[in-house]
Amino acid sequence: MKSNLFGRTALCGFIAGALAFLAFHQGAFWALTQAGVLQVNTWSMASTQPFGVPQVFSFMFWTGLWGVLGAFLVPRLPTARWVVGHAVN
Repeated sequence: MKSNLFGRTALCGFIAGALAFLAFHQGAFWALTQAGVLQVNTWSMASTQPFGVPQVFSFMFWTGLWGVLGAFLVPRLPTARWVVGHAVN
């Protein structure tokens, strides 16, 4: 049961981190580009080194790993219970 909780927490953290990159990081750059504030290339499919993976997927992978770290650290912070309304066990 403990390993199931560990895996579920890691998976949810990874998905949250990867989706946060798309929604907030790339979404904000897209909105600012549409507003004429920035001129950036969002959702880039240019390949990265050394494996040739598109940039957007590479960034989603790395932010997913940060999401896993956050999923395990945030509940252990002293203010986490106050921030989420005592929902964290």
